Amino acid sequence: MRYYLIFFVMIIVGCNDRSHFVQKLSIIRYSDIQSVEIRKQLYDSFCVILDSVQIRKTVALINSNQKTELLKAGPKFWLIVKLKNNSIVKYKIIDTKIGENDLYKEMNDKEFFKAIYYGNKKSKSQVIEKKTYDN
Repeated sequence: MRYYLIFFVMIIVGCNDRSHFVQKLSIIRYSDIQSVEIRKQLYDSFCVILDSVQIRKTVALINSNQKTELLKAGPKFWLIVKLKNNSIVKYKIIDTKIGENDLYKEMNDKEFFKAIYYGNKKSKSQVIEKKTYDN
């Protein structure tokens, strides 16, 4: 019984302060970006390529200090950011949120990416990704 009480107290104390577990989306710099695409599905071959003004607004949105939250949801769009060092960062866009992995933040302009995707001409994707399959 004594061990259960000690274990219970350790759990309560350990779970109390979560401030040191603050998570954020990956910070990106405009100068590091080679291209940015919006796709309907992750491996679509057609996408909308963002121009420099749209990229700057996207960078400001991603780097904003808004609070993040953990969500599990299927994205409406994918934002694929190719950096100059050939690395790729993938963001998911849900109705009013943008996220990386399962960490999301609220967007101020809720129709920004939807307007870009449906209001612009689709082109062939410039970012080549290999599909990976887990065994």
